[in-house]
Order: sequence, then structure tokens, then C-alpha cells
Amino acid sequence: MTVSARADSRESVFPGARPLRPDEFDILVGRKPDLARLVREIEANDIVELLARSGVGKTSLLQAGLLPALDRLGSLAVQFSDWASIAAAGRTPLERYQAAIDAALAADNRPRPSADSPEEYLEKLDRMYRHSLVLVFDQVEELFRDDQLLGEQFIDAVKAAWRGGLRCKQVLSMRSEFAAELHSLEDEIPKSRWECFLLEPVGLEAVPDLVTFPLRRANLLKPEEVADQDAVSELVGLFSRAVGSPTS
Repeated sequence: MTVSARADSRESVFPGARPLRPDEFDILVGRKPDLARLVREIEANDIVELLARSGVGKTSLLQAGLLPALDRLGSLAVQFSDWASIAAAGRTPLERYQAAIDAALAADNRPRPSADSPEEYLEKLDRMYRHSLVLVFDQVEELFRDDQLLGEQFIDAVKAAWRGGLRCKQVLSMRSEFAAELHSLEDEIPKSRWECFLLEPVGLEAVPDLVTFPLRRANLLKPEEVADQDAVSELVGLFSRAVGSPTS
């Protein structure tokens, strides 16, 4: 099997060890069933916990899958993960929660409420967006890893916002080894209003597509080569030996 590389191309067609971007939905290979389930869980619940081991692909699923999928469905999802930016001393838990939401809306150039208190901010946010807004908090484990108290206080703020009647949906994404940090939320909020989604590694059946799709997308793999299963197996073997088993 021969794969012809373009002489003027220096950028790899493979995304490498980074999360996929919102404009890379078409290379979210092997994750379409997970994405469909995640959307269903968000529609059915107020809060969804997305848990997985490090490197499995939580952020890729959120950025390249959930954000564009909800946009196509007429909803809006904004994502926040810059936890160091809200850790300033003197802020209350609800003020940090407000700051995270406000930063996520600003990053996406979305309208933001003007308010004198977190409670007023959340009330105006609810009137402005209602059920159409999904708040995606990614890499929440960083709060607990850097400061256990800050992490606990953020979860307290999530619960307080829910108790206060916030109708925006919320996704809390974190590494599965930190799952115990969400027990207080699970104990306080009725089970009918939250769901835990454990994201597993991409199955072996998706590996050929993981390897060949970026090449097909870049017009570096001919249709007859894709149909040649022996050739695809050879390419997958070469790729696996070079970089290890590919995952999404």
C-alpha cells in the first residue's frame, strides 16, 4: 500500500495528543453513539456528570461533538475550563460560579447578564436563556487537585444554583478517579434530575477508521486502498507500532 504525501504539506493529518476542536466534528471517529447518548442524557436531566480516565477523550467529545451537535439542535452550549482564572481570594463560591459562566459566555461572544449579585445574575441568566443554554464545565478535577476546598465550594455552588431554580442544563466533566467528589451533589439532588455518564475508550472496531479517515479527509488515501482490507490492516499495524494504539 502506498500513501502519497503532498510535497508542500508539513502539518500532520492526524490531530495527535490534543483535544479535537469544534470544527473537527467529522473526525470524531467512533464516538457518535456516545454523543447521541450524551445529548439524550442532557435533554432528560438537569445535571450530567461525564466521567472518564485521563486521555480517553472527554474534551474531544465535548468540543468536537456536543457543542456543534447542540448548535444544530437549536440549543447553545458554552464551555469553561480555565479554573485558575476564578480562584481569586475573597470571592464567594457563587461569585466564582458566576465568573465561570460569565467567562464562558464572553469567550463565545454571547450576551451576558448585568447584575449586582450572583443571585441576580443567575435569575437574569435564566430569563435570558432558559432551557436553551447548556453550561459545560470541563476538567473540574483541576479545582480539587489544586485546592480541595475550592472544588468542594464549586460543587456547593452548582447545588445552590439548582436549588434556586436555575433551568439551564449543566455538564460536569472530570477524570473518573475524582468521582467521589460528586457524591454530595448526588446525595442532595433527586436521582431523577441527574445522570452519570462513564465514557469508555474507543472500541477496537473503530481503530481502522481512526487511522484511515484523516488520510481520506486529506485526499492521501485512494478509495480502492480503503476497500483493500489487507492494506488497511497493514496501515493500522504500522501506525500502532509507531505511536501506540490510537484513541479518540
